[in-house]
Amino acid sequence: MGHVWQGTDVYLERPVAVKTVAADLQALPDWRRTALARFEREAKAAARLDHANITAVYDAAITEDVCCLVMQLVDGTTLDVSGLSPM
Repeated sequence: MGHVWQGTDVYLERPVAVKTVAADLQALPDWRRTALARFEREAKAAARLDHANITAVYDAAITEDVCCLVMQLVDGTTLDVSGLSPM
């Protein structure tokens, strides 16, 4: 449903993971509302979780072009089996 990128919180000076909703899902009028609703549910559910084995959600944003979750960055290997992950 999207991509995860490694980024930097420039204000707090810390590394973060940024998960974005796939732009092609937002571009389709029939899917935009569904994609935004799923994003909102995921953001709220993830923000409620507090466990040592779950990344913390720092922020969520919805703009006209991008929906993203800003999360704790965890060092590790990719789960992308194709090896073509943007992270």
